[in-house]
Amino acid sequence: MKKNISCLEQWENIILTGKTDKLEKIIYKDAVFYSPIVFTPQIGKKIVIKYLSSAVKIFQNKKFNYVNKVQSENYICAEFEALFGDTLVNGIDTIKVSNNLIVEFKVFLRPLKGIEIVWKEMKKSL
Repeated sequence: MKKNISCLEQWENIILTGKTDKLEKIIYKDAVFYSPIVFTPQIGKKIVIKYLSSAVKIFQNKKFNYVNKVQSENYICAEFEALFGDTLVNGIDTIKVSNNLIVEFKVFLRPLKGIEIVWKEMKKSL
C-alpha cells in the first residue's frame, strides 16, 4: 500500500505545483487514460501525459482538492472538488497502479455544467 500512497502523493504534488515534467516518472509506458468526454481510451505514455498535463493546467488556481480517498494495493479512488467561477465541479479519479507507476487513469465528472466547463478548457489546452 505504501507504493500507491507514494504515487498518489506524487500526482497530488504535480497538480498543486503545476510541475507536469514530473509526470514522466509516474506514468507507465503503456498507460491508458479514460476521459469523461472522449469516447475512446487514450493509450500510451505520451498521450496520457498530454491529457494529464492539460488537466493540471486547467485545474491550477481552481481550489482543487481531493476530499475523499480510498486505496488498496493497486487501486486508488479519489473524489475531488474544484471551483470554476461559481460552479463547483465534483469528480472521481480511479487510478490503477503497478510498481509505483500509473497504468490506468479514469476520470468521472459532475454536474453537466461542470463537464461542459472542463471540456471547454481542455480543448484549449490540448
